[in-house]
Amino acid sequence: MIKKLLFFTNFLLLMFVAPGYAVEQIVSAQPKHIPAYTDSTVSFDVYYTTSDGNMNLPGLGLRMHWNTNALELLGVYQVFNSSLFVLGDQEENMLGQGGNGATNRQVNLSWLDTEGEWPSNGLPVRLFRVAFRVLSAGNTLVNFSSSSTAGGYDLAWEPALIRIMNATRVSRLSSALTFGNLAVGQSATRTFTIYNDGNATLSVSSITYPKGFTGDWNGGTIAAGSSRTVSVTFSPTAAQSYSGTITLYSNKTSGTSSLSCSGTGFTTTTTRTLSVNSSGASSVPIAATPSTYDGTTNYTKAGIANNTSITLTAPAISGNGDFTSWIGCNSTNVATRTCTVVMNANKSVTAQYDGDTPKSLPGVLMLLLDEE
Repeated sequence: MIKKLLFFTNFLLLMFVAPGYAVEQIVSAQPKHIPAYTDSTVSFDVYYTTSDGNMNLPGLGLRMHWNTNALELLGVYQVFNSSLFVLGDQEENMLGQGGNGATNRQVNLSWLDTEGEWPSNGLPVRLFRVAFRVLSAGNTLVNFSSSSTAGGYDLAWEPALIRIMNATRVSRLSSALTFGNLAVGQSATRTFTIYNDGNATLSVSSITYPKGFTGDWNGGTIAAGSSRTVSVTFSPTAAQSYSGTITLYSNKTSGTSSLSCSGTGFTTTTTRTLSVNSSGASSVPIAATPSTYDGTTNYTKAGIANNTSITLTAPAISGNGDFTSWIGCNSTNVATRTCTVVMNANKSVTAQYDGDTPKSLPGVLMLLLDEE
């Protein structure tokens, strides 16, 4: 069907021959010089104009040629006047076409306007955009030739010269991460940097971290000549040494993909000191639960494990003083004369008495009778 349509196209175009009138239909790649890297894609636009500015022609039959050792055609997009457009099948490059013996593949692209009003828009117009996958290094041309032109017109073209370089993705990592000693339950953060010293985008598919270490970035892309900083957090859960390797999985062509990290978790033994005092009485015997903390005021107990709960009990009377209250406790009970302290810090408590005051005895009324 396509071959029949192309034949019909050629026939109609030849009907517009104007003897003795030689002008050009012109196609050109833009840009004309394109740098590219292997394992990437490249695209460019193809523009059309005429040497005489004629916007009312029956169309154009165009061939595009390329080398399949260097390029793989991905597609033709954003076609001008798509309702008048026919894209043929890919086929082997026809001998002598394309003006370049290095091309070995071609595709036919045709626009047909039976009203003879093509392209009708102001010139130049963009005919299409084409995309290729880049396969191998070296210079290669995407060239053009005509399958048919408007009568009296020749085809002039400007090819695309693609300069293909081998893609390099050189991964470089900053120095090892050393966290030193860190208390269990605490966290510390260090950073390292991933550099891409190559000329193509580095794709990091994943990053693995050893036990005890986590990172805030697990993959993505890093442009050529750019870098990415990654924060690593060390969070020990036990008193032990932690070490291992942070490993990057990427499409690097060379360079490093791992760095070491280390740290040590430790536990802290916090002890507290309790001071037990008295006011209004001296040398007051204090009973304690646990009994380890018994004593006679004023006394001090050191080396108490953090958060230990201790209950102290004061006597009702000491010397000539009555018990009145405790101060400095977490909780008290006046009726039982108890003081409870939680040793989450150094503590000082005081048992208060009403002082060494002689106690009054019940009054005795004495009547003195005068004897006569």
